[in-house]
Amino acid sequence: EVLNGSINPTWKKLLFLDGDDIEEATEEANVVVTIWSKSERKKAGWMQFNVATILASKVVQEDLEGGGTIFVHATEHIIDGSGFKLKIHGRDLVNLDGVGFGALRGDKSDPFYEIQTVSGTVVYTSEVKDENLNPDWSVAEIDLQSLCNGDFDASLKFVVFDQDRGEKTKLMGSFECSVNELMIAAANGTIFAISRDGEKTGEILV
Repeated sequence: EVLNGSINPTWKKLLFLDGDDIEEATEEANVVVTIWSKSERKKAGWMQFNVATILASKVVQEDLEGGGTIFVHATEHIIDGSGFKLKIHGRDLVNLDGVGFGALRGDKSDPFYEIQTVSGTVVYTSEVKDENLNPDWSVAEIDLQSLCNGDFDASLKFVVFDQDRGEKTKLMGSFECSVNELMIAAANGTIFAISRDGEKTGEILV
């Protein structure tokens, strides 16, 4: 992957390392990262990293001899065969039930989320977390073909709702990203902001 005209590049292409036992497979495994300058057609620097060390600390950094620093992020594999495993948390979600009599009773929103494709098809619906503005939803296991048709850069929409009595729901907020962006977020701790009508209504952590 080439990033043009940048001395502070952030590469998004992911490298997958597979092993039957992640601890045994990574104990002695090392990764050599080499940076090349395409315009000058020469090596800009390189560094060797231990996979187990990266997994333990999530991110490691090393200074290059010629100047500059390489940061490497890693997380355990979240793609298993044709399935995609995803666990997300909500933080400081807007309280749609904390108004009027709800405020007097101390009511809180009951959030759940949907994952939608670009066509609007709902491919996953989470469980409802009652009275919780910082929900910790269960692990979602989703078929990759249904999720993104194998295109890890395809846009997905995450929509968070407040479950009211019966079948009624209220929109709490949403954000868009791809499978690749989710995996990068899992590795480096990126936080996604959800919004409604242009206003931030909470945060989602992967």
